Amino acid sequence: ANPPAARVFGAFRARPIPQPHIETFLFWVSDPRRFVQSSVRRLGAPQALASAAGWVGGPLLQLEALVRGRGPRSPHGRVEVEWTPADEIGTDFDALFNVEAGGRRQLLRVRDSQQLRWQLTGDPRGRDYQVFCARRDGQLVGYAVAWNEWVEDLGFLRTRLVDLFAARDAPDVVDQLLLQACAYTRSSGSHMLELRGFPPAVRARFERMLPRQRPTPGSTSLFRARHKDLRQALEAPEAWYVTMVDGDTLF
Repeated sequence: ANPPAARVFGAFRARPIPQPHIETFLFWVSDPRRFVQSSVRRLGAPQALASAAGWVGGPLLQLEALVRGRGPRSPHGRVEVEWTPADEIGTDFDALFNVEAGGRRQLLRVRDSQQLRWQLTGDPRGRDYQVFCARRDGQLVGYAVAWNEWVEDLGFLRTRLVDLFAARDAPDVVDQLLLQACAYTRSSGSHMLELRGFPPAVRARFERMLPRQRPTPGSTSLFRARHKDLRQALEAPEAWYVTMVDGDTLF
């Protein structure tokens, strides 16, 4: 929820999802000059000053990233990633989700082919979602979804990682999907890659890139369980697999 709506939900006894990290965005800067420029504009500086700051501060930010080793890592393993149109998501997604749903003790949004096609192709805003499929020996073992968002007031293009789901949260699969998301960010001319949510097993792979962070204002990821036994189960942090496909975040 946005902050005003979160206060209303709180009044009706909604509780924060028990994962403190969920309120923090992680992001990787792919275009330091434009990132500095937009950051200065956010402070209310005129366009000319922001542009000059970008040309001066961008190389310094890039140098800092090189020194610290920020950025994608080359993964290991025999995993191939390919792009698939959202309206061509097939039954191999059903097999992946059904196996994972049967073996996980987590609250999962249904991620079968029908649900994913409905959500990614039925967006009333007409967003161009990119679906990346990871395969091992031809079998689907994971996927990621990203889309580019133009921030008008800042003149800034950002890529949002909407969802990522891998069999058993396999590190090599997650790494390959993150590498593909970074490659898409660069090739599409986007200035940064951003994610929010995800369980610790997935976030930890992204954190290997030493991403930058920004908090959200207050608790905006909330739930209310109608039954006591369910509430007790959902108070465990490991019970949640939350991404931007949950709830109405995308809409």
